[in-house]
Amino acid sequence: GLDKNEDGGRIYRLRKDGFKYKHKDYSTYKEDDWLPLLSSPRYWERIKAQEYLVLNGEKSTVQKVRSILNADYNNVSAIHSLWTLEGMNELTGSDLSNTIQNSSDPEIIITALNLVQYYLEDITDEDFTACFTAADKLNHESVDLQVAYLSSQSSRNPFKKKWEEITVDENPNDIYAEAIVSGI
Repeated sequence: GLDKNEDGGRIYRLRKDGFKYKHKDYSTYKEDDWLPLLSSPRYWERIKAQEYLVLNGEKSTVQKVRSILNADYNNVSAIHSLWTLEGMNELTGSDLSNTIQNSSDPEIIITALNLVQYYLEDITDEDFTACFTAADKLNHESVDLQVAYLSSQSSRNPFKKKWEEITVDENPNDIYAEAIVSGI
């Protein structure tokens, strides 16, 4: 519902008297104009930039999007860069591995881990192990749950045995054990 809309726009805009809104004419934007908007503080601009780049992006912008991703692994632009590369069919196992290893932001790591399941064949065993080692070191509840989920999905996971040994009785937070037992 509308009560859960977080930073996705407003129905009404309250402004002080005399406030002048600067309207941007996005119709004249070219690809290079959209790229910086992946880092915009405005959610709407980030989503529109991502949408434009996925639908209209040229191969020449792939490296530019990748450079935005590599510039700051702890910024919201990293999430939008990952999804933009994925939408352009240019996301690689190396992109995911680098993001997981270099970020300390749980939301970014969860996004990258979520994408890992679709790129299992593109990730080398070394990068795969490094991904899970980095995620495991973060020791964050939601990241651990994503690792547990992936553990149930992949036979290559070096932490599979660790997660399978968790039981509902031994774990103070039963959600991990339930994730493994149910095989989600």
